[in-house]
Amino acid sequence: METNTITDQQSDLLARVYVQYLEELKLYFLAYTHNEMEAEDFVHNLFLKMMRLDLIVESTVRNLLFTMAHRMIIDDVRHRFYVRQAEVRLKNGMELASPTDVYDKMERDQILSLEEKKLSTMPTKRACAYRMWREEKSMKEIALALNISQRTAEAHVYRATCEMKAYIRMAI
Repeated sequence: METNTITDQQSDLLARVYVQYLEELKLYFLAYTHNEMEAEDFVHNLFLKMMRLDLIVESTVRNLLFTMAHRMIIDDVRHRFYVRQAEVRLKNGMELASPTDVYDKMERDQILSLEEKKLSTMPTKRACAYRMWREEKSMKEIALALNISQRTAEAHVYRATCEMKAYIRMAI
């Protein structure tokens, strides 16, 4: 079993970085968790992960911290999603709506709301092409409805999808 020994120099750097970025990281996680204790737990876990790293460069440590923080949030979202899916599978036979179903509906509504907000900023044909694509229309049907070529319809859907993914990532 390998143990990662931390040098005095690394220890001093981690201590300075902890003091310097503690509040900023706590606010970053607080925006995700909306719970101060959970945000503090995330920060502490982040620094425990930092202690396991072999090399930390002071000039890039801020970027490293926030990249790791972002990945921790993504991992947590995925974990919560898989837990909800497992709960739904376990409770599949129940007639009453479970709290998970309610949370799923709330999250779905929030994402749809974000989608509509972003669509309102897109060019009209691009937004229409995206909506039709979301309704599982074929590219040929989209092209005919919008009076554009099939290739243009594909381009509109591709651009809208890329913009939407980037927008939702930023919102999350």
